[in-house]
Amino acid sequence: MRRLSLSRNTVFSPLGAFFIYGLLSIVILLFWSSFLTENFTETKSNDLYFLVLIGIEGCIIVFLGIMLAGFMRDILGQQAGAVLRLKIFAYFMASLLSLMIPVTFIHTTTIRQILRTWQEAQLTTALEDAQWFSLDAYQFRLFYLEKLAQDPVLQTARTGTIALSEIHDDLLGLQEFISGPKGEWKSSFFKGESIAYLSMPPSTKSGFVPRRPEQKEPFIRYTIKKDTRTLWTITFSLGPHFDERIERLDRAQATLTTIQAFQQKLPSFFFILYGLSTFPLFLLATIVAANISDRITQPLVALSQAAHQVAEGDLSVRLLAHPKDELRALIDAFNHMIRELEKAQRKALENEKVNLWQDLAQRLAHEIKNPLTPIRLSAERVLRKWEQNPQAIGEVLQDSMKAIIRETDNLTSLLTEFRAFSRLPPPQLERIAIQPLVEEVMCMYRNSYPQINFIVQVHHPQMEVKADRKQIHQIFNNLFTNAIDAMQEKGELSISLDLVKKEDSSYCRISIKDTGCGIAAEHQSHVFTPYFTTKTAGTGLGLSIVERIVYEHGGAIWFHSREGSGTTFYVDLPLFEESSRKR
Repeated sequence: MRRLSLSRNTVFSPLGAFFIYGLLSIVILLFWSSFLTENFTETKSNDLYFLVLIGIEGCIIVFLGIMLAGFMRDILGQQAGAVLRLKIFAYFMASLLSLMIPVTFIHTTTIRQILRTWQEAQLTTALEDAQWFSLDAYQFRLFYLEKLAQDPVLQTARTGTIALSEIHDDLLGLQEFISGPKGEWKSSFFKGESIAYLSMPPSTKSGFVPRRPEQKEPFIRYTIKKDTRTLWTITFSLGPHFDERIERLDRAQATLTTIQAFQQKLPSFFFILYGLSTFPLFLLATIVAANISDRITQPLVALSQAAHQVAEGDLSVRLLAHPKDELRALIDAFNHMIRELEKAQRKALENEKVNLWQDLAQRLAHEIKNPLTPIRLSAERVLRKWEQNPQAIGEVLQDSMKAIIRETDNLTSLLTEFRAFSRLPPPQLERIAIQPLVEEVMCMYRNSYPQINFIVQVHHPQMEVKADRKQIHQIFNNLFTNAIDAMQEKGELSISLDLVKKEDSSYCRISIKDTGCGIAAEHQSHVFTPYFTTKTAGTGLGLSIVERIVYEHGGAIWFHSREGSGTTFYVDLPLFEESSRKR
């Protein structure tokens, strides 16, 4: 029994597709992040992501090209299932494109609308207005602080009759410094928030105190020189996170300036990036579609091939499928059908054997009766001569005796072959190297028929079979003789030795191919039938004996023939166990 597996030998598993899809997604995200970082900030991006993305796309393109080339090769070679694979692949691709085209249109429209909205938002003018307002607010505070320094209300705050918050909410502190005899300054009065307290005066001159941006002080100071020994310092708040807000405005202005620098090229950049990102995913989807078409068609192709082999008469075919295979029910039904056919064929063969032996008995009786008739006539002729003229019996005695001896020899030959067929001794099995035995038999025929080109092909020279040497020798003699007769002693005779496996057993397959006239179609079903022959001189038992020897060795024999093109006989013999294990 020969089992055919329906396992899907796909080079691209679903797990591999998901892995590559995840890898592509990560690389595309990193590439987009790197591109945006480089073009909208001052950070230099890493080109490695771009190179990895291009490398993956290149590999996918090469892989897809190889798959499509195999696709076309199968279609042009009219391989089984190729057209169905193409139709399924085309269906998946049409479905994919029907999904991608509207999605791509939506994405491109969205990008265009975003860019258009961006341009219409007048972000540059808004940022310039924001900067103008921040600068105006800062200048207003400077102007107010300068006026406040000259206002007598500070003296009132100094005496403690009024709080600083009553003067202005942003007035953080009022501090007085007095110079000592040695010119050193020290604080003599402070009122306000602790953040505004100073241990030393920031300046000894009247006017604004320069801000120190590196310290990010959220206030401005103004110094008032009252006299040579007295200084007042006023601290006025700029508002919470003043410097951070200014920095954010500056960064936004820088980014907007960068965008405006290639504003005309921005749509093209987005479309190129979009294509660069989606193209590998499209290629991956294409490969998955081809993979799915293979997974769907392979079991159907295997089923078709098995059905074709069954149609040719090989009922040993069985299909193996995964327990979760979608076609499990169909495969089980197919195997059940083959088993029933095999049972029916076995029963038909048994009936045919019974009919065959009945026919064989009739044929044997007929064949025996044929030589008995001339023997009887010759004997009667001698007896009649003896009765009529005993002196002249010599005239007919010699011819009659020769005829009797000739017909007796024919009868002996017939009975000898019948006995060999019906009482074939059981094979004496031994370990035989098949190649030397074939070459030994072929050497005899090669010397006797120089006009025949003998070709031997041995794929496994060390093959050994478990067989009876004399009976195997008889098989080769019979098959070689029939091939030589079919070629009329000139042509090409090819002998091939190969290793085949059936279930858990190994066999040596011997094929003998001739270039003769072939076997007529109407005669092929009777080739192994006893006493069937198309030769003028022959008993018709040769191939019947060969078939029986092969079967008793646990092997099989069959043939393929086309009239006018020659015949090939195949013989499978079990390998010797140790020889099988070496394989």
